[in-house]
Amino acid sequence: MAGRPIPYAAVRARIEQLRRGPRARHFPPDAALAPDQLRWIVRELVTEAVLTHEIGGAVDDDVVARLVERVTAAVRIDETDVRGYYDRNLDQYDGGAIVFADVRGAIEAELLVDARRRAFDAWLDGRRRAIAVVDPAFEHPGHPIHGPASHRH
Repeated sequence: MAGRPIPYAAVRARIEQLRRGPRARHFPPDAALAPDQLRWIVRELVTEAVLTHEIGGAVDDDVVARLVERVTAAVRIDETDVRGYYDRNLDQYDGGAIVFADVRGAIEAELLVDARRRAFDAWLDGRRRAIAVVDPAFEHPGHPIHGPASHRH
């Protein structure tokens, strides 16, 4: 990644860490991992390496939050999207008994969080493609080289 490989020892260390942590139930205790699980772990390590590269140092929640803010600062929600959400979801607002003006701000905030998440995910996918070279065996499980996806998003 950006000239620095992620050694297999890092993959093994992450597997052991995951087997001891809260996600342990997703892994067989001592058996070999399913290919999808291994690709997921490699993708997680690549994502961390991309974030480290972009941040220029150690990754922690505060620094990542600032990166997300910087990347998504220009994201805006159009008023027609806010109104459209309200109109499509009147059942959440007692069939319209709760007026649009009273919930407009909350709807906009919810839509903004989702739009920023999508924008950051798209940016991160682009950065992964630009600076990471992933062996085809470890590509995302949904990548066409792996045939029909065994999971859905």
